[in-house]
Amino acid sequence: MSNSGPSSSSAIVKAGLRSIAASIPGLASLGQAWNEYDSYKTGERISELFDDVQEELNSLRDKQQIHEDLINASRDEIPSLIEITVERVRKEFSREKRRLYAQLLSRLVNNGNTVPYDEKASLLHEFDVLTVEDVRVLSLFPRNRGIHVSELDHASLNFSGTPQQKLGSLIVILAKLESRGLIGATSTGRGVDVTSTVGDPETWENAWKNRVLGLLPAGERLRDLLEE
Repeated sequence: MSNSGPSSSSAIVKAGLRSIAASIPGLASLGQAWNEYDSYKTGERISELFDDVQEELNSLRDKQQIHEDLINASRDEIPSLIEITVERVRKEFSREKRRLYAQLLSRLVNNGNTVPYDEKASLLHEFDVLTVEDVRVLSLFPRNRGIHVSELDHASLNFSGTPQQKLGSLIVILAKLESRGLIGATSTGRGVDVTSTVGDPETWENAWKNRVLGLLPAGERLRDLLEE
């Protein structure tokens, strides 16, 4: 039986970096950086995760939003949810996203068996491919109705560049969220005047501004779980 777990991967990385250092002595620091990451950073991140989970659960308890009966009812699935989260957190560079993982895990656990296990696991896997900026764009969508792209307050996201470049940055994220089944086209916008476009209405800017998008069920669930 082959050993393809994290420890095996780590050994392969160390061997590869030793080989690089032997060929190019000036790059010996690569091996040191990996050793520090492998022996300290991953453990630190996992410890940090449980500190964050404790803080989140305490916050829910203080708000009288903790559901101990639901947590106990789904206790058999909790180790698997923890395992999924730990595997992702140990590789996650962003401190903000690691904090969001703790929030997501805590709230999924607190939902108990009101949310099926497969959906909980799917949401954790889905969150893995999102960036913090993706989550911020998701939070711009209102519940229960569509919204024209021109209405989304993307100025709050501090995209860099010209207005056209900022819109382009937003569109990249919207296309990603749509491809993941988190948002989708809808006809339930509130009737914004979309005739106030500039120039050719067929340009990509105007075509996107005039689109009406809304949260799909998975997107709404994820948005609510990650809401402050």
